[in-house]
Amino acid sequence: MQSNNEVGGETGNHWVVFGLAFLSTLSYSALAGGLIVSLAQGTEPVAGTGFELAVVGGAQTTVAHQWTRGTTQAYSLLLRGSVTTGQTTLTHPGTIPPDLTAVADNMPMPDPIYCDVLVSFSGDPSPAFLGNSDVMCFLPNTRTGSIPYTFGVRLNQGNVASLTWSAATQPAGLSGFTLVAVPLSGSPAQLISLGPTVASYNVDTRGVATCFVLVPLGSGGAALGNTEAICPIPGAATVSAHGGIVSITGAPGFCSEGAACLFNVYAEPGTGVASVNVTTVAGTATGGSACSSGVDYVSVDRGVVLERDPTHVVIQTVLVTSCADGMTEGSENFQVRLSLPSSNATIAGPSTIGVITGP
Repeated sequence: MQSNNEVGGETGNHWVVFGLAFLSTLSYSALAGGLIVSLAQGTEPVAGTGFELAVVGGAQTTVAHQWTRGTTQAYSLLLRGSVTTGQTTLTHPGTIPPDLTAVADNMPMPDPIYCDVLVSFSGDPSPAFLGNSDVMCFLPNTRTGSIPYTFGVRLNQGNVASLTWSAATQPAGLSGFTLVAVPLSGSPAQLISLGPTVASYNVDTRGVATCFVLVPLGSGGAALGNTEAICPIPGAATVSAHGGIVSITGAPGFCSEGAACLFNVYAEPGTGVASVNVTTVAGTATGGSACSSGVDYVSVDRGVVLERDPTHVVIQTVLVTSCADGMTEGSENFQVRLSLPSSNATIAGPSTIGVITGP
């Protein structure tokens, strides 16, 4: 069950007020202005698509990014700008090689608002700026309540925001979610009611910078808390997307032992049915046909079929079950790869990383 309600002016829902008054004072220019870097059009189009920002639930704010890359991209820089100070820093040390398409950081973030962007370059002998991703802004340290949810937003160089969320353990008494969408144009906020089993939702921003907050609900519809606000900026990307692209990212691919790691397979807007094969590949974590001694996750090797839509990104979620062995091993990782695309599909993001956080 889901419903949409607009909130304008005063609202009786006290849990919504946590940040709406503050968010409503922001503007597109203020958010984008926090990133002090030239976002001029690149020298050539890039086929890379999708730049996802997720805030991971936990005792401290951890920001995780996933993206897909184009074939001409040799290296990238992940930049973070503070809207308050105007300073820009690298969130990943040095350049990011083309085979790395997922990073996470928990660097100190004392300011109210930050904006992240991925900037890509071609390789030697003549490195050239190719373009930048969507700009994703967020408000760290605004999570309330002891909610375990990781909340992610992806734009795919368009106006439709694809939102996903996951938790290793659902809160007791979970009855559903309210997804809060706050357009920074001054239009009324939307309250989108979703059932307790829903884990993703698409929102058409209509080209307006919009902030999203997820509010899990307990018995009687009482708010259990809220995630940090994530604010994608449509229209800022200068890399190009094209129909037929299929990619995979984690949602965000982090899970604790015994829980499920979620991964999203994306098909860009288009027509027809696209298919691709999804396979797990061992890293420091070991796969197996079932959870048993020495097995960290249950291996996956199966096809995914996506009924493409001319106007929206289509998502299929793939679940990888991690195994609880009770051993103190720290974090372990594995890959999830795409292969064998149908004739009407091109794989742009061939793999992503899954991380199992140990006890």
